[in-house]
Amino acid sequence: MKKANAVLAALVIAMAFVASAPAASYYFVGGGADDNWSTDDNWQGGTAPTLTNSDTVYIKTTTSVVDQAYVIQKLVLDSSVAGDAVLSGSGQLTIDGNLAADSILIDNQAAGRDFKLDGTYVLDNTASNGKKNHIQSSGSSTSSLTFGASSTTTMSDHVYTAASTSKTYYFDGTITTGSTLRKIVGDVTFGASANNNNAFMGEMNSANIVVNTANFKDGGSLTATWTTTLTLNAADCLANRPVLDTDAAFTLNANANADFGTLDLSSGNTRTMLFNLGTAVTALTFSDSSGLDWGDETMSITGFKDSVVRFGTDANALTPQQLSQIVADGVGAAGVMLDTNGWLIAVPEPATMVLLGLGGVFVAIRRRRG
Repeated sequence: MKKANAVLAALVIAMAFVASAPAASYYFVGGGADDNWSTDDNWQGGTAPTLTNSDTVYIKTTTSVVDQAYVIQKLVLDSSVAGDAVLSGSGQLTIDGNLAADSILIDNQAAGRDFKLDGTYVLDNTASNGKKNHIQSSGSSTSSLTFGASSTTTMSDHVYTAASTSKTYYFDGTITTGSTLRKIVGDVTFGASANNNNAFMGEMNSANIVVNTANFKDGGSLTATWTTTLTLNAADCLANRPVLDTDAAFTLNANANADFGTLDLSSGNTRTMLFNLGTAVTALTFSDSSGLDWGDETMSITGFKDSVVRFGTDANALTPQQLSQIVADGVGAAGVMLDTNGWLIAVPEPATMVLLGLGGVFVAIRRRRG
């Protein structure tokens, strides 16, 4: 009986030791016959580790291949890497922060280098309970993080680009349906090959976002919670009319047609929101926004042309107060108005109205004489 109890006690101690095993760091240094994670010689110490969601992997080479399924806590491109790096492979890499706290899941620490992930990834901090899970490029202002055109990424919890305006991110691959890229911070480009599957939740915070894909946002809202510039280069990249809500200083560079829901300019401050229309734009449309209070904001339009910007489908889709808050270049003091179909046009100047009236009188006289 005593022997059995001793064995049981030993098992309990062993299990407690395993359960409380400290997080470990492993270094992929290359040097093997291939670039695979499963190859012993590619790892510092000469043995491929058995990785868990308590472990951090540091990549110290420019090429590495995830050739089978792995789960880790954090992925880092080491600061010692002297060139742009690519992580590829057919194996699924799950990065599970495993913490009930804000976590950094991916970090490019190599100054001035791009870290491209071009495989299959799951970002899943299952213990986070709604905490912020960052991907970041902390090496320098010129380092970047890229999800390549061949990448497929599932974001199973709220994922943020890191809270720094000087960092650069490229999304060129597929983000799976149901994923949640909750907040975008920094310089972010969605490439022509990107397919977001509506993963972006819409919060833009100190962001400079460039959209080159037709699959950017489907419904919901786009909300600028801090100074943001949004550049749309792909036509019709917004499906099901997402609301545009500018809670902070905002610039829209529209270089292609776009179809928004309502426009809410109410930030609680006196700001000028800039809407720059490219020469190729023939329709920048919004839903009827007459029910919204624009506060003390101003909508400033450059590149203005009659019948390019539209609100709703009739002349009542904006209130007179809202119309007075729109400033358009090339438009006189009379300002702008909506025509009977909701298109924004310049209010004819009084002299023009007189000429139009005289023209009508002249035509009437000619008809009588005829």
